[in-house]
Amino acid sequence: STVMDPNMSQGSGGVDGNKGKQQELYEYLEPVTIDGILQHRCTLCHKAARYRHNMYKHVENIHFPNVYQYSCKYCAKIFGTRNQMNMHVTKFHSTAAVNANNNGLY
Repeated sequence: STVMDPNMSQGSGGVDGNKGKQQELYEYLEPVTIDGILQHRCTLCHKAARYRHNMYKHVENIHFPNVYQYSCKYCAKIFGTRNQMNMHVTKFHSTAAVNANNNGLY
């Protein structure tokens, strides 16, 4: 497996184009037991959390922002992390957001 350079750029493959490369982010996580509880620790800064996916988001958001590009399937806006894209979709394209927009709240 390869180690990613946080300064390298991956191009604009969009969400589907990133699937294989995104798995590399899991290489920066290691299982650890803290107070008898299995957790997952970032090998870059040693932050730990119980749920692996939360640490995956940490690695991407903190250590590798803008390495991958994610495009909104509704408006094609580009984001540097999956979390940024998901927050955008929730705010602007969810049923609640669409209803709020139709009522003049956005």
